[in-house]
Amino acid sequence: MLNLPIDAIKLSLLERCPGARVVIEAPPGAGKSTALPLHLLASSALHGDNEGLIVLLQPRRVAALSIANFLAEQLNESVGKTIGYSIRGDSKRSQDTRLMVITEGIFTRWLQQDPELHEITTVIFDEFHERNIHSDLSLGLVLDLLPLRPELNLIIMSATLPGEALTTWLTNATEQRFELLSVDVKRFDLDVHYRPPSRLERWLEESVPVIVEAFQHARKGVLVFLPGMREIKYVEQRLQETLIGEDVSILHGSLTADVQQQVIRAGASKRVVLATNIAETSLTIEGIDTVVDTGRERQSVYLPQYRDSRLTTAMIAKSNSEQRAGRAARQQPGRAYRLWSEDTQQRLAAYSPPDVATQELTDLIVQVKAWGTEVEELNWFTPPDSALVEAAKDTLTDMGLLKEQRLTLAGQEVAGFGTDIRLSCIALHARGKLPEGK
Repeated sequence: MLNLPIDAIKLSLLERCPGARVVIEAPPGAGKSTALPLHLLASSALHGDNEGLIVLLQPRRVAALSIANFLAEQLNESVGKTIGYSIRGDSKRSQDTRLMVITEGIFTRWLQQDPELHEITTVIFDEFHERNIHSDLSLGLVLDLLPLRPELNLIIMSATLPGEALTTWLTNATEQRFELLSVDVKRFDLDVHYRPPSRLERWLEESVPVIVEAFQHARKGVLVFLPGMREIKYVEQRLQETLIGEDVSILHGSLTADVQQQVIRAGASKRVVLATNIAETSLTIEGIDTVVDTGRERQSVYLPQYRDSRLTTAMIAKSNSEQRAGRAARQQPGRAYRLWSEDTQQRLAAYSPPDVATQELTDLIVQVKAWGTEVEELNWFTPPDSALVEAAKDTLTDMGLLKEQRLTLAGQEVAGFGTDIRLSCIALHARGKLPEGK
């Protein structure tokens, strides 16, 4: 097993099991995802607790697959034996599986099917700072069941969220003592270079010469952060006109799992990887010592007055910029190029807003109702936006899934589908079970 900085808190964590209530604050590269789950696995085997399941939650499918494969390799096994995974549309598990790496949306479904998590001994929220809807929702549901499962180990890990604030909130919200364990990591040197465009609207065109410059100085490889596939294709085409055209790879959520894993693993030659924020956390892309960050990402914002979402390209938060730059110096000294000014860096928001403050909440409302409670009765690190909550209830009522603040029969069926609300309604129509509209 690898020796990683997370090992420093191994004994402190294991001493608190069973019934651990722990927040772990550790920077990228500490071994949160790759070493700590194996420590817990070894400890449970040592104490004869081979019946319980350890669950490691990941916000992204590509990260869940990559981490499951890595953990299995550390045990010299194939995925599906001791280490399994479950993501939307794919799962590997056997009767010998004792550690499952799953996405948070899958975990929400597990909670609804088994509200006391009888099979599970440990729940680990990894990369909690990403704050998608299902991470906040599933944490709220787990906190709700804690009085029924005092022996359950609950571990929440983050690289960028303020650990003390999160720990204090958890303690106050649950009236149970949560403890903060922090990990220091010896950081490799990281040289940061600012390359603002000549005009703001020319950031994409002027990213190409910066990528070429970065490639020329890189010893290994260059990871480029772009907002989406349109920008990735543009940059790929422009790079084809240079000497590095044949050494360009793409990492995007639309690619198959096999292709994604091939990109993550380093080849023999120096290369450029064009990626979205899918590469920002959890994943360690091998052979990278340089990052080019355009500073942009796709953001979806729900507009309740129009009952529609707007997809925009916006600047990232300061915490995201630090995560991205850190990709270059995880395994050696690195270099990062930022396509904005140092003054802009100082003016970036500290953190991105959580999805419960910006996204459509119809799925969240359905899952909360299926749990048998109300949004206001659960504990939220950031409470869902009240206007978005009311808009979601109105939408669900119009769709025939909610009536007099309760799920209809159609709403109860939709809650079990585990997919987009509108797609679930289409499935109901296909079955001849039409929702009861207003």
